[in-house]
Amino acid sequence: MHPTIRTIVLAAGFGTLVSTSGCVNTPAPKTDKPEKTDCSAELLSGRYLASGSLIDAPASQDSSSAYMQGYFIFDAAGQVEVVRGLSSSNGNNIGWEGKGNYSINADCSGEMSLSAKVGGGIDIKMNFNLLVRKAGTSTVIESIFVVHPGKTSGRLTLHQASR
Repeated sequence: MHPTIRTIVLAAGFGTLVSTSGCVNTPAPKTDKPEKTDCSAELLSGRYLASGSLIDAPASQDSSSAYMQGYFIFDAAGQVEVVRGLSSSNGNNIGWEGKGNYSINADCSGEMSLSAKVGGGIDIKMNFNLLVRKAGTSTVIESIFVVHPGKTSGRLTLHQASR
């Protein structure tokens, strides 16, 4: 039997990872023809490996990017934890871990909030708007997360093996 793979896509953005002070929520992207999905916290519970990148691109300066990875653990009670997170930019590695909560509505929209410690213990807050949809046999969550509009954005992809 082949394991089922679930894919969750989260876009995430930080100002400068070590000096972020605020966040702005943006609506989740819309899909053309989403398939019907029965949405619940049970659908998302499990461990996910995240990888992706962040782009810091102010209009008047050159852009820079950072690679991100880590494990997201979702439980059926609506709690989420990030363990062994790592951001890497220009050869510098910055560790991060966080905890928070998430909710999924019957219409497959939802929210996730994380409080994380970055680098030497600097606190940041991240808020996501979520949209759950089916893509073949996989469940996909798309999210937009922006800290500084027009400046910082990114995308994380989380994969879950069968339970």
